[in-house]
Amino acid sequence: MRVLITGGAGRLGTKACRALLREGFQVRILDVQNKRNEKRVKELSETLEVLWGDITQPVSVRQALRDVDAVVHMAGLLPPVTDEQPELAFRVNVGGTRVLLDAMRENGRRVPLVYTSSIVVFGATPDATEPISVERDPVHPEEPYAETKVQAENLITEAGIDYVILRMAAAFDLDASAIKLMFRLPLTNRIEFCHPDDVILAIVNAVKYFDVAKGHTLVIAGGPHERMLYKDMLGGALGVLGLPLPPARKFSQRPYCTDWYDTSKAQELLQFQRKTYADFCRDLSQEFSRRYSPLFVPLMRRIVGPMFGRFIVRLF
Repeated sequence: MRVLITGGAGRLGTKACRALLREGFQVRILDVQNKRNEKRVKELSETLEVLWGDITQPVSVRQALRDVDAVVHMAGLLPPVTDEQPELAFRVNVGGTRVLLDAMRENGRRVPLVYTSSIVVFGATPDATEPISVERDPVHPEEPYAETKVQAENLITEAGIDYVILRMAAAFDLDASAIKLMFRLPLTNRIEFCHPDDVILAIVNAVKYFDVAKGHTLVIAGGPHERMLYKDMLGGALGVLGLPLPPARKFSQRPYCTDWYDTSKAQELLQFQRKTYADFCRDLSQEFSRRYSPLFVPLMRRIVGPMFGRFIVRLF
């Protein structure tokens, strides 16, 4: 079975590629050619098929769709680029989805589509008294990225194709892109963590068990045991390196579009909730040790963090 992943050279896309390859799928990716994407693709399996192209160009998309049995549509721009260049965001995220759907219909075969949307489509929900639900809570996009996701979802549900829409929980990591967005959330904002490995498992299982999940829009988040406040999630991750939270005044006071969710239907269909936030913190520590040195984390926790932590986080 050959699976096309649009945006497959992105950070999440490459993880999905690895997971699908491990499951025995043939994988083809369609993505923009640049040095960063070339480097990421080189680190993947030699059996991966790479097509450099543009999701907004019909020629690229038609070529990518040849002889595929399923599509995972992940191509798109993310914040903060979507805030800085909203016109480009709509051209890629919405226009690219339209081009893909048109090509799928022209293809004449009913190819399953798994679309990675986002929980930001719900907007901020600070007054909610129960977990946010696809069936109960309408979309209320409050930023360009969310609006592009809503419009893309609408195109998909109206296209007359077989689909599964996955509204993914907010991704979290301690990298440069995460630091750029770190202060958007109030410290007291509700957030439901989902381990990156579980996010990927949900995507893989949506392909494997497509007939079971077909036609559903599902929230992909960590489940009841992974509900916390943003200060707890951020504090735990920074604590891996012995760093304190940055000063509270640096964080937004405006409610942000993360919350706690009803994932019961998603878990029933996709069986993806396996890892915890504690697992993530352990994985983060191991990743730092692998990337830098086995001594890096102990040095940060015992010496650098206690002595210079408050100064370091003020530089974020």
